[in-house]
Amino acid sequence: MKTEELIRYYKANIEAIEKGLNNDSLSADKKFRLGYTQQALDGYKCRY
Repeated sequence: MKTEELIRYYKANIEAIEKGLNNDSLSADKKFRLGYTQQALDGYKCRY
C-alpha cells in the first residue's frame, strides 16, 4: 500500500470514530475501497 492510501484509510477510520460508530472498521474500509475504486476510474478516464 502506498503512503497516500494508508493516510486515506486511517483518515476514514478517524472519521468513523468521530461520527460515533465505535471504530466501525468495516464502514471505514468500505469508504476507503469506494474512494480507491473511484480514484482508479478517474485515472482511467484521464489516460484514455
